[in-house]
Amino acid sequence: MKMYVLSADTNHYATFVPVDEDYDEVFGDLWCKGEELSANWPKPLEIELDEEDENKPVGDFGFLFSGSLVLSNRAKELLSGMLSAQDELMQLSLAGEDYWLLNIRNILNALNAEATEFNEVGLLVKRVFDSRLVSSSDFFKIEEDNKTYIYCSERAVDVMKASGLTGLVFEEVDVV
Repeated sequence: MKMYVLSADTNHYATFVPVDEDYDEVFGDLWCKGEELSANWPKPLEIELDEEDENKPVGDFGFLFSGSLVLSNRAKELLSGMLSAQDELMQLSLAGEDYWLLNIRNILNALNAEATEFNEVGLLVKRVFDSRLVSSSDFFKIEEDNKTYIYCSERAVDVMKASGLTGLVFEEVDVV
């Protein structure tokens, strides 16, 4: 069994910013740390390309806020059946086209206590998952990294790679 950190490929694909700098007055905190967003999502959040990335292509996945991913319609259709019931896909609008903010709310206690390492101030240095605790989840987050990273299964990576989705980077994580 293999598990991966799933990240937007910000080196090769465009990143996004909200059009309205005061978006938080309407939408609240959008840090995607496992909290529900749908209760405060009155309309699609308008986004645009970060001005530094205007010459980069828009991928099927992109970066908007820490702890989240932006998905194209194609990516949403492919992955929606693999998400847990509490995960959310929040509507975005990029120049009139629908995109989706992926908010993973499936938080697991999944680290192997003996193999995982923390530094002297308690920050996660080396993550090692317990295979028994992650075997049934395709996407999840963990408390130990402040719910910052999105983790995914080998099955999910295989589906994304086979479909030719763009804009992603996969980093393998140890599993015992």
